[in-house]
Amino acid sequence: MKLFLSSVIEHSIDFEHVDKLENLIDFSKNYILQTFYNIKTGDEKYQEMSKDFLMDSGAFSVMNSKKQASVFNALEYTKKYGKYIKERNIKSFIELDIDGVFGIQTYIDCLHCLQDITGTEPLRVWHKRRGINYWNELTKKFDRVCIGGIAIKDISLDDENLFNLLLSIAEKNNCKVHGLGVGSAKYIRKYNFDSVDSAAWLSSMRFGKLHKFDGHEVNTYITDEINPENERLARRFSGIYALKEWEKFARYCDTF
Repeated sequence: MKLFLSSVIEHSIDFEHVDKLENLIDFSKNYILQTFYNIKTGDEKYQEMSKDFLMDSGAFSVMNSKKQASVFNALEYTKKYGKYIKERNIKSFIELDIDGVFGIQTYIDCLHCLQDITGTEPLRVWHKRRGINYWNELTKKFDRVCIGGIAIKDISLDDENLFNLLLSIAEKNNCKVHGLGVGSAKYIRKYNFDSVDSAAWLSSMRFGKLHKFDGHEVNTYITDEINPENERLARRFSGIYALKEWEKFARYCDTF
């Protein structure tokens, strides 16, 4: 299984006081996911260094920002996204799965626009609202697809019957499945995805947790920040430590 570490490139600035990001983890051995929504100049070098690189449209980030969503022009955003994909010759990228918010016609228009600009097919994203029949059609038509809605709880990873059904249908149709935003190490090991992505390492900086890979799982520990003046230093230290532990877990995931 490929574990794509996400939100790594986006947070490179947090680690500049310690060292360059490429000196903290070995990109040549890591699978990296980045969202177009957070793209900035200089990110290209990390994309090129990565063992495998996957780009997400960033539509989820836009739709979860009230300020951005209210003025969001889906088609113009798609044009910029497609142009970047084309110019950077990015092989693996994900469609804008925005029909749940902007409607099916806007989704179709953006999909066709993205296809026209890039000259290739983006990875399709299945959502629970589309039903099992659509999943069956999707996995017959494409050799790799994504399951979405996990991070926003539209679909629960505790629903073993559903996930086992989805994965068995995909296997029957010889289609690889990427779990978008699976997150937890527990669920990454639970299901037979071909690939997943996770930004769970970030909780170390957000909630003051330390992450430790024990050879099979990534365990988290609550820490006490005694001195408020050292909060920023503690946040950055825990982030670097967690990222390195998740890098170890990612290598472990390569074995199954």
